[in-house]
Amino acid sequence: MKKSTIFLATLFVSLNIFANDAIREAVIKFDAADELKDYYEVLNNFERIILQGDCDWIPYYYSSLCLIDIARQSELDKVDEYCDKADAYLEEADKLNPNNSEVYCLKALSASTRIKVNYEERGFSYVTLSNSLLEKAKSLNNLNPRFYYLKGMNTINLPAMMGGGNKAAMPFFEKALTLFNEQIELEETVNPHWGRSSCESIVQKLKTLTR
Repeated sequence: MKKSTIFLATLFVSLNIFANDAIREAVIKFDAADELKDYYEVLNNFERIILQGDCDWIPYYYSSLCLIDIARQSELDKVDEYCDKADAYLEEADKLNPNNSEVYCLKALSASTRIKVNYEERGFSYVTLSNSLLEKAKSLNNLNPRFYYLKGMNTINLPAMMGGGNKAAMPFFEKALTLFNEQIELEETVNPHWGRSSCESIVQKLKTLTR
């Protein structure tokens, strides 16, 4: 009996180490992803980790993020399908780690991604939903750079008459970049850390446009 207990404990530790290594490798591949096929490959890696069971919220989070990235690059008739699956993974992540600012940021990104299907019919309702989810994310962690980055993205795509445009969005991107740089050590972990390079590019572009 004692030997069986020791064996099971050792097996559990070994599986846990394997899962952690697999997650770390998948996150590294996600960070390097550039093309659509890369996101499919990384998604498959994270989904395999989920199927093995006993994982935390991180694989669900990154699976959702991959699906949203795929949706953003897909044909319009596929967007809702991918976002629906992303939202389902986010619900699982939310159960495993409730009241997580990062999860609400992704919920907001999923909502804004759906707008591309039909800007005229979906624009107002989905940007309103996205901003509401972002405010929830901010209330949970007001130092989350992805809140400010995504708020900037929502703002820059709004007409100036509705409080949007480059000038209105710039403070959000600048705040996001400051926080990204202050939290740069997270890029060496599996915790969410995406967005810095894109934010840097946007800030530089907006600076040239507003000179």
